[in-house]
Amino acid sequence: MKPIDVFVPGRYPIESNNAYAVRTQKQDDFSNGLRRFFVPIVYDGYGVGKSSMALKSVADNFTDHRIVYIESVSGVDADSLKRRILKKLKAPTKIKKIVANTSLLEAEAGGKAKFSVLKMISLWFQGKARANRKREASETKHFEYSPLEDIEVIEQCDSRDTVLIFDELHKATDDFFTWLSQFIKKYSNFQAKRFKIALLGTSIDPTKLISRDFGIDRTISEVKLESFSSEESRDLIESGFAKLHFAIDQAEVDRITKLSVGFLYFITASPPFRRLGEASMTGAAGQKRVSEDFVRDFRIPVPPLSRQHAIADYLDHETARLDTLVAAKERLLGLLTEKRRALITRAVTRGLDPRAPLRDSGIPWLGEIPAHWETRRVAWLFRERDERGEPDLPLLEVSINAGVVLCEFSEERIESTASDFNTYKVARQGDVVFNKMRMWQGAVGVAPQDGLVSPDYVVAASTGPLTPQYAGLLFRTEMFSAECARRSHGIVWDRLRLYWEGFREIELPLPSADAQDDIVVHIAEQTAKLDELRAATERTTVLLKERRAAIVAAAVTGQIDVQEAIA
Repeated sequence: MKPIDVFVPGRYPIESNNAYAVRTQKQDDFSNGLRRFFVPIVYDGYGVGKSSMALKSVADNFTDHRIVYIESVSGVDADSLKRRILKKLKAPTKIKKIVANTSLLEAEAGGKAKFSVLKMISLWFQGKARANRKREASETKHFEYSPLEDIEVIEQCDSRDTVLIFDELHKATDDFFTWLSQFIKKYSNFQAKRFKIALLGTSIDPTKLISRDFGIDRTISEVKLESFSSEESRDLIESGFAKLHFAIDQAEVDRITKLSVGFLYFITASPPFRRLGEASMTGAAGQKRVSEDFVRDFRIPVPPLSRQHAIADYLDHETARLDTLVAAKERLLGLLTEKRRALITRAVTRGLDPRAPLRDSGIPWLGEIPAHWETRRVAWLFRERDERGEPDLPLLEVSINAGVVLCEFSEERIESTASDFNTYKVARQGDVVFNKMRMWQGAVGVAPQDGLVSPDYVVAASTGPLTPQYAGLLFRTEMFSAECARRSHGIVWDRLRLYWEGFREIELPLPSADAQDDIVVHIAEQTAKLDELRAATERTTVLLKERRAAIVAAAVTGQIDVQEAIA
């Protein structure tokens, strides 16, 4: 038996193998806050026992209540969380049936409403299920959850005597952060009779875990749970093992109680520990593991316990600050990606003149286009190229992210496949090439040079009116991918195939030759600026992560005087 068998962080100690060191005053503060319908927020550094303290207090003092414990809000959106809460309470969740005309949905997807690729695929499958009806008049039926109002969840929780605990608030997204503040305000105004809420998170500043204003401040009660003292740690281990009738050597107790959990966490998060741990891993591929011997034999510095706590507190503060900066940079990268996508989509479907009059294109996926633009089917603008027998040409491949690029093979791979090159299709410079199985995901592009492509790809040669450069940009937009998904065939969604026969029937916008050239130049100039900003942001993100790792390594090895740094 090991110490982890006695105390399991995050599990309230009502099981025989989970001992607990009593945090009397903090437990009382927490429980009294719940009784008075405040929302206690338990906070401080890593590994101080926030989850166990909160769950034990609820289990001991609110025996007639149901505990709904949300162990982490990382990556969670509000609506799915509300359904999850009601599911735990076995409360009813409203579901509505949607009946709609497929052709109307297709029109919406190409017009003002913006459907995702997966949504269009879902609608396509539902329409295909009714093969005996004409596609223009077919009905699709699907079921989806009705949106849940916050007050519905509050009422259900109150009627079921619920204690709702949100943990790991430090991992919440900005949207969840905003929603939770509004939810707490509504809870406060509701004046619940039995429903109680508690919040848990790792931060030395509770305002980082929930936004604060007067409406929140009058509801929140702060419970700072500091690290175990040496006496508490000793009591936890000694009494825990004693309750299980398991003897432990006193020297082992002394060794364990000389370590701060927070300090030990940052030791294991430091680059030296991670680097040496990775080097010692055994196993194959995704089954590699760090051996127990490595962890047991890894030697660490053990400064006085007070200094360990100071180092852990300093690193909590510094890493939280750097993590906030990294998160902001990553959000910026996401916004740059969206701006780039929107810029290209607008330019290839609406042109460059925002004042140009528009007309309905009559094409459901496309919507309105400039009034002077024409439309044509792919069959009028491209012809299928199926040339083979030139094995000396370089190999090309189609990437979802990069379009058509030169394929880099090792010499061994070339030698093993060279006998098959006579069967490969020839793509001439400027030809449009797409992967049948991934066209609905945007696996399409323009060949940068003459080369060979897989026999399972489709090669389309321009017949003149539509330039390959403009077509390559148009074909990689989300709205065009959605139309390709609708025309693809297959049994399962990740194996849909778009054949030339389906592709050739798609209708496209046709600006003048000059307008196409202007659009291509404009997009190249604007995306170059965005790509430059993206590269600079990525470099900054890398530097911030490197600084975080360096600070952790320096602090846990005593290279930083944390007292002086804090001062």
